[in-house]
Amino acid sequence: MQRRIRGWAGHSLWRGAHFWTTSEIQNLLVDSELRLGRVHGAVYYPPLGSAARLLAPVDPLLSRLGTFGATFLVVEGVKPV
Repeated sequence: MQRRIRGWAGHSLWRGAHFWTTSEIQNLLVDSELRLGRVHGAVYYPPLGSAARLLAPVDPLLSRLGTFGATFLVVEGVKPV
């Protein structure tokens, strides 16, 4: 979120970045005539040892609830038979 805000504020590195949402990626699959498979998200925790240790135990639960806040998304596209 911080990088997205920096882009909105005009930071040269993030201004041209496009942050894909899960829905946008899913729509690309549908437009490519692929069937949506599994969707997984992962979060990158900065190297702040204490923050990572606090969040690590709840990360698996959060990932099962959806991809909100995910830094990295993996979407499986299945080719129809």
